Amino acid sequence: VPGSIMSLVTSGIEQLTCLLLSVSDVQFGGLGSRVTLTCRGAHGGSPVEWRLNGSSVPPWQTHKGSLTLLNTTHSMEGNYSCYGERGTLLQSIKLRLGHPPHFVRVSCRVPNHMKIYCSWVQTKTTHLPTLYRTSYRCGLISILKNVSWMHLLIFPQLETEENTSLKIMDALVGSLHQIQIRAQDALINHSQWSEWSHVVEAQPWIEPWKEPTEEPVDFSFPFFNSFPVRTTDKSPDSSLHQTGSLGLLILLGLFAAVMVAMLLTIITLLWVRQRRQDNVKKQELASMVKMKSIPI
Repeated sequence: VPGSIMSLVTSGIEQLTCLLLSVSDVQFGGLGSRVTLTCRGAHGGSPVEWRLNGSSVPPWQTHKGSLTLLNTTHSMEGNYSCYGERGTLLQSIKLRLGHPPHFVRVSCRVPNHMKIYCSWVQTKTTHLPTLYRTSYRCGLISILKNVSWMHLLIFPQLETEENTSLKIMDALVGSLHQIQIRAQDALINHSQWSEWSHVVEAQPWIEPWKEPTEEPVDFSFPFFNSFPVRTTDKSPDSSLHQTGSLGLLILLGLFAAVMVAMLLTIITLLWVRQRRQDNVKKQELASMVKMKSIPI
């Protein structure tokens, strides 16, 4: 803040107090101490009977309607009830034992210039309901002289983000978008955000649509067109057309001849194979006839 220096004074240790009082028949006491339970229903010091969780307690701990517990432990906690001479229930008291609150250990952290987070840990478990009260104060000191800041050599160098561009992948094509940006310290998660930038309107680029054009297909064969062709002066175009047609006919004829030759070859192979199978069958029949004619 100009003209002043803000400082926060946080008390690192707070001492809390715990009162031993009875509220709604619940009485609190300290562990290892002396605790006295009083039966409010007893009149004139009439004798009463005390029970802990339904079981009788030793009679020497009672005196004029009061029950005194010495050097208390956790085993003495429970529901105490006092009964009159006729066995009538006069009062029921729930006893809870523990330690008074002790010093606490406080730690604070400053994530940004606007917030401070503090937490504390008990140095001793109370075993009793505890109320915490916290307070802080801020002292203002006037600036006496102008000061200048300089980073020490042991401090790490400040890092700046060189990449200041961002590609938006989910923008809608052809739609007008309003864009704003803000920045935050990348090293501190809870740092303060900067102010929003001015609104900028942008529209994703649309590639212009082009009509497909049909290109002429060249059906001429460069192999046949590479041969020199004699032409006459009268009709050069007709001679070129005749040469191309002649080359196409020759190519088709060669293709047909190759197909016929392949077909004849396949037929010949099939015929030879069938002929061999017939000869084998004849030999087998002849051998079978000879075997039948031999007398056994």
